[in-house]
Amino acid sequence: MAATTGHPGNSSGNHDNRVGQLDNKYHHPDNRSDHLDNRSDHPDNRSDHHDNRSGHHDNRSDPHDSSSEGTTTADRDLFFEVLPEPPKWSGDDQPATTGPPASPSSHGASLPPTTTSPLISNNPQESDIPEQIVFGGDGASPGNFSDPSGVAVSADNEIVVADVHNRRVQVFSMEGTFIRLFPAALPGTAAVSGTEDQLMYPTDVDIDQQGHVWAVGVVSFPSSGVSVVRYRDGLPVAMFAVERAAWYPKITVDTRSGRIIVGAASEVLMFHPDGSFDRSFKTGDSGISYITTDLQGNIIMTDISTSVKIYNQTGHRILTFPTNGKPLGVCTDSRGHIIVGDMARGRVEVFTGAGEFVRTAANVTNPWAIAMGPDGDLVVTNAYDNIVTIFPRRMAFLGG
Repeated sequence: MAATTGHPGNSSGNHDNRVGQLDNKYHHPDNRSDHLDNRSDHPDNRSDHHDNRSGHHDNRSDPHDSSSEGTTTADRDLFFEVLPEPPKWSGDDQPATTGPPASPSSHGASLPPTTTSPLISNNPQESDIPEQIVFGGDGASPGNFSDPSGVAVSADNEIVVADVHNRRVQVFSMEGTFIRLFPAALPGTAAVSGTEDQLMYPTDVDIDQQGHVWAVGVVSFPSSGVSVVRYRDGLPVAMFAVERAAWYPKITVDTRSGRIIVGAASEVLMFHPDGSFDRSFKTGDSGISYITTDLQGNIIMTDISTSVKIYNQTGHRILTFPTNGKPLGVCTDSRGHIIVGDMARGRVEVFTGAGEFVRTAANVTNPWAIAMGPDGDLVVTNAYDNIVTIFPRRMAFLGG
């Protein structure tokens, strides 16, 4: 695939083949036909999440019965420009006055890394805003993707991408340069050498404080169960099973407690690093899209509604706030902001820890999984077009 410049989402030929890709991804398995038109026979026959989700959302009501007003707010970054007309609150959920600080979420022939022109500004300092970097492309070669549905960034700025249908995990530099890949193998199998029936489809990744990659996935579609695997230096060293059926399970590592938190259908399950079960709770929603935590261990998630929800680890809903779009990927930054990818409007938006809109961080087609690097660089995957875009810190927060 030839290198391209310009908007990262204009890969029209590939997009046409992936129309209908996501309509089943985030719906509860029992109601799959309403949410994924073409995925039931095989994971490659995926129907369009973007085109068909709006009707599904319109027919849902968001439960608010377990919300409370008991959170605290984080201070806003001084460099954020506050835009007018924040989302209006509805129902019983209300913004709290203060919010806990949050840690950054580690929760990224091929298309070579390319850049697009920075925004032009009369301000000499803003004219130096670095360019966004786009890399990837459809395929199975190193550096290509087939459904990059999960991303995380390590403490040393390596982008880790769950390459679902290639059944592997790929690693890139913060400049978009391919570094290495490893198969999504299960421990104790010959899959380390690539035997296909001993590989899983890794649907999400995260990184713990020791630098180990945790991947969650399924061995087949439709799934009869979910597997969580820990990788060290690209080799599977531990695994445990999640006895739940889910199409696209999600994972986050709570850096405060070390717990491994899995979102499977409409349930959150927590495990100790040795795989022993800790606790679980049901969200009451139709399916978890993405999941992350803040520094306090509160669980932040998106689902197929238009809202972002925050729970404590006992399953009590602390807060629900609207996005006025269709939220998908979610992560946090070091100042307590919640960063949300809006699939419907093609942008990544920033909210305070209390759910108050701050600004649009980036405009990007089909924002899927998102992650924030330790230096504030924003990484966004586009699973329609099989590309990843890096927005350097100054571009995302000053010129995006």
